[in-house]
Amino acid sequence: VVQPPSLELLDAAIWELAAVGCLTTPQEDAEITPLGQIAIALPCDLRICRLLFLGCLFRCPADALAMAAGLTAPDPFSAPSLLVLK
Repeated sequence: VVQPPSLELLDAAIWELAAVGCLTTPQEDAEITPLGQIAIALPCDLRICRLLFLGCLFRCPADALAMAAGLTAPDPFSAPSLLVLK
């Protein structure tokens, strides 16, 4: 049976959304900002969404996308080599 989250976790999530800039304020009458609309559409971390949003805002989306890809990719040096696996 699925349990609802605790009120403390909901408050923490609302505060984080407001701190990142996805909500105008952490109160009940908060509105979703343009960054919040983009964060709803993109299936990635809030800070990566913010990076992509600011990259588009400052007219360097390719650079922001390259940084986001580098930040979300796993470390290539921590994965075992195919030569070792054989």
